[in-house]
Amino acid sequence: MIVIKNLIKKIKKKIRCQGNKGFSIAEMLLAMLILLLASQLVAESMRLAAAHYIDYTNHAHAQMIMSTLSDFVRSEITTASEIDDTNGITFLDGSGLIGGRCKIVCDEDTVFLQNVKDPGKKYYPIVGLEGATSHDYAEKLKVNATFTKKQKPTTADPNWKFELTIEVLDKKGNSLTKGKYEIKIPDKVK
Repeated sequence: MIVIKNLIKKIKKKIRCQGNKGFSIAEMLLAMLILLLASQLVAESMRLAAAHYIDYTNHAHAQMIMSTLSDFVRSEITTASEIDDTNGITFLDGSGLIGGRCKIVCDEDTVFLQNVKDPGKKYYPIVGLEGATSHDYAEKLKVNATFTKKQKPTTADPNWKFELTIEVLDKKGNSLTKGKYEIKIPDKVK
């Protein structure tokens, strides 16, 4: 930095002494070099700022997706009026989002509610009924989720126990957030 300051002082002094002669080729090349280095520094700073912004917003979106999906599954399974596990985990839709017998589906990109009799009837908690996923929602985030039954109601413990695991990954496959939730609900109907 001191070298650059000294060069600037020399250039100013030379301008005053030479009058109208102008700059030499060496001085012009030096000025261009300084300008190129400064512009490169600004461009790199902007690139880093943009990368950090995307990283931070991805983490924020991952937390929102995790919270939304876990609350959705907990809400759907606890408001179900009847749960059946003979052919997968199905239940009567207590929330009335799509009606009838439903199941919670965990695919590669998100978690959604699907009608058993009409598989085209789906509800996506992040974006609604359109069918877009978290992958489309925020910087190509991917969701890995599993929803499993841990315990059926028994006379000793009349509760259903389910386990939901969710992991949100970025487009490079790096894990942004993950969680495991145990959902315990009383056997209301059976």
